[in-house]
Amino acid sequence: MRHIFLFFLTFLSFVLIGCGNRHNDSKYTIGVSQCSEDIWRDKLNREMRIAQYAHPNVDLQIVSADDDSRKQIEQIKHFINAGVDLLIISPNQVNSIRPVVEEAYDKGIPVILFDRKVNTQKYTAFIGCDNKQIGKTMGEVIASDLNGKGMVVEIEGLQGSSAALQRHEGFMEVMKAHPGITVISMENAKDWTGPSGKKEMNRLLSNVARLSAGQAIGTPQDDLLRQLQQARLTHANIVVFGHNDRLAMGARDAAEKAGWKNLRYYGVDALPTPGNGIEAVKKGQMLASYIYPTRGNEVIELAMNILHNKPYRRDTPLQAAVINRDNVDVMLLQYAEQVRQSENIDRLHALSDQYFKQVNVQKFILIAALFIIALVVLTAYYLYRLTLQKSKLNDELQVANNELKEMIDSRMRFFTNISYELRKPLRQMEEPLRKLMERHQESPSLQLIHDNVRKLHQLVDEALDPVVTGEHHDKMAASANTHTSVMEGHTESEFLIRLRAIIREHLDDSQFSVERLGEEMGLSRVQLYRKVKALTGLSPVELFRKARLEQAHHLLQTTEMTISEIAYAVGFSTPGYFSKCYKDEFGVSPGNERQ
Repeated sequence: MRHIFLFFLTFLSFVLIGCGNRHNDSKYTIGVSQCSEDIWRDKLNREMRIAQYAHPNVDLQIVSADDDSRKQIEQIKHFINAGVDLLIISPNQVNSIRPVVEEAYDKGIPVILFDRKVNTQKYTAFIGCDNKQIGKTMGEVIASDLNGKGMVVEIEGLQGSSAALQRHEGFMEVMKAHPGITVISMENAKDWTGPSGKKEMNRLLSNVARLSAGQAIGTPQDDLLRQLQQARLTHANIVVFGHNDRLAMGARDAAEKAGWKNLRYYGVDALPTPGNGIEAVKKGQMLASYIYPTRGNEVIELAMNILHNKPYRRDTPLQAAVINRDNVDVMLLQYAEQVRQSENIDRLHALSDQYFKQVNVQKFILIAALFIIALVVLTAYYLYRLTLQKSKLNDELQVANNELKEMIDSRMRFFTNISYELRKPLRQMEEPLRKLMERHQESPSLQLIHDNVRKLHQLVDEALDPVVTGEHHDKMAASANTHTSVMEGHTESEFLIRLRAIIREHLDDSQFSVERLGEEMGLSRVQLYRKVKALTGLSPVELFRKARLEQAHHLLQTTEMTISEIAYAVGFSTPGYFSKCYKDEFGVSPGNERQ
């Protein structure tokens, strides 16, 4: 039995281990600090979330600085203090974010720079497009469309950001090769949004209008502004190049409201979502846009390679292309297919989540069932051992009981014989004494002998009759039977201690009945009666009343309480009934007890 039990415990242990978490990979926390919150970054965040599905052991925490460098610094420091395993940062500006990036790197936290860089080499990896090359490519497209002649208004991105600086640098390198193209750069944008593009365009056109009205502006761009006005009057080619699509479209809104028509617009990002770059190219609102890919899946893949100590490239350039009227329809079809696949992935992920929830519930039920089975087996094993011990103890008690009965029988035979031997001579003396006393009625000596014989006979009867008649045998047998019964269940002392404790607890409760006493003892009324009677010789009611009266006797001797107070204190409903019971028990009334 013991071997079977040990085998079952071993089997249960293996099952529980098998039901444990199947993902043995370490838990990783990745902090993502986005410089802003916009449609392009929403797409990036969504792609990273989808890529996270393949890594359930990764906790991806994404925050946005809303184009605020100080806020981004605080968010990155929070990630550092929280002890994240890896940081993905899209820096808001080149210089302001550098110290906190270096702090994270120096503390051993891998840092991935995405989309933009900072002025430091203290980073683990960079992934993103070459913004200088983007500027060159768009410069070549615009120069080709202008045939090397015309004017370009450049709406730069966030001032001080690496993307804006590098796109401007690459764009101007191409423009220098085309002296017939004049560039007016607007470099005071506060962010990358449409309102910033609109604001910069309004400022430019307002200055042009003031110069046209004869007002001096007094800026280095005054000559450029006059050339721009002249180009408009002569219907020369004028192009607006926004560092992203939103800046370009914001500038377009401002220009059209100011009456500047027939301008050409170019941007960067080419987001396929409704109302953005690709749709603007499709509608003819922009002539071209450069795809600035998000590739959130590749960002997560790079992060996992670093965390798992796998090989990775320190600089990973993302390839892209220019979107114009020639390929815009193809790009929209590709985007529609991507959306469909993304929705399928989300649906499959939801189904897998539901499946794993069901698996977890089934796992819990299995573990609970195995636990119950183990408990049942343990209980059965314990009962089996208890039964063996009980059987052995009963055998020993039976032997002891037989020995006790034999001893009682021997004792009975002895006392029967001695009773006969003692009573026989006494009976033989009584008849002659009676005849002598009839003859000599005045003899004191005979009277004394007769009285002594009678007393001796009485003493023999009192000493031997209970034994001979079997009363002592019954008590001895009852004691032996009671001892056997108690050993089979609770011991006598445990039962009586519990019984007395319950009685003491409810002495003052006149409503406490035998039924309630039985409930607290876990016995029926009949079972309680039989057991109490066998152990004490009293019924439960008699035992309860006796305990109350003894407590009342104690209170009469030790307190100044009135008889009525004592009667109620020990659970009697009326003082009169209490006095009657007290006198029956002690032979004296409570009032006389104190006298």
